[in-house]
Amino acid sequence: MGIRALAVGFLLASGWLTLPASAVTDPSNLPVRMLLSMSGVPVQGKPGCGGILPGLRSVRLGDLLASRLQPFDSGENRVAGSCTVGGRCTVTVSHADGEDVSGAEFRFRVRRGVAIPASLSCITTP
Repeated sequence: MGIRALAVGFLLASGWLTLPASAVTDPSNLPVRMLLSMSGVPVQGKPGCGGILPGLRSVRLGDLLASRLQPFDSGENRVAGSCTVGGRCTVTVSHADGEDVSGAEFRFRVRRGVAIPASLSCITTP
């Protein structure tokens, strides 16, 4: 189910899949959609993002998101996003299944409704 959720996210971000207008215009969905739009951005050198998938040379945000969404087939899972009036956005991905707890927080800035890849930073828990 985790891979399915990621696939749906990428299809939504690429425009291949559409949602009802109410889902697209819901302000709580916008930060997640903006984060997904940056899935091709390399994360090396981004604060907190580079060492999350050790051993891979060219890690992109989409790879990082896939690794965080993969355990979503069980337990309690949450993806939440918000933006401030000043254009600072945060998307939090969390998973809890018994003692197995992990999460990631992705922060980025937005200008004129577009996510700024250079502003991306990550905070993760195992």
